[in-house]
Amino acid sequence: TEIIDTSQTPTPPPRGAAKEDTGWFEPLAPSASRLTLEVDRLWFSAFPASYPFRVTLDLGADPQFGARWPLDVAFDVGGFPVHFTEVLLQEGTEELPYKLLFTTEVGDGAVGELETVTVGLGRDVRDFGGAAHSVTTLRSRAGKLEPTLALAALPPGPFTIVVDSATMAVDGPWELTWNVPDVSN
Repeated sequence: TEIIDTSQTPTPPPRGAAKEDTGWFEPLAPSASRLTLEVDRLWFSAFPASYPFRVTLDLGADPQFGARWPLDVAFDVGGFPVHFTEVLLQEGTEELPYKLLFTTEVGDGAVGELETVTVGLGRDVRDFGGAAHSVTTLRSRAGKLEPTLALAALPPGPFTIVVDSATMAVDGPWELTWNVPDVSN
């Protein structure tokens, strides 16, 4: 006989690990006994093998819009080799006037396609004053991703960015089939 301790609080799933969607369907015939749901594509959160992955950048004393800095930073996300090759300083919005655009090459993974890579600021930047930020990622185009990081101000000196998650997609079709419970009793 196996005794299972149920007094412990269950561990919550990792952040981003679960997402619910509600689908609406035509009414079922009362005689329906089996249903099949078909999904064209599934999306999963993936995390860097070294979670979170940190990169230190130094844009110099007086960075100008249009300036580019070569990068040679490689890491793995969900079985996909990812390589940051360049960062470009662009003009952003009035609220977040600085935008860093990362050129990122993505190799083939075992399954699916890496669609997004999310970058954020390390703790050293959050505290420098005025480092409000937003994160945007773009879908892969010919093996490339271009995540952007928008900033209210540029950090003085070296600073850390964090790659904390990514989204991978696996094409289907995927089918889930189940028996309809008999509710006539």
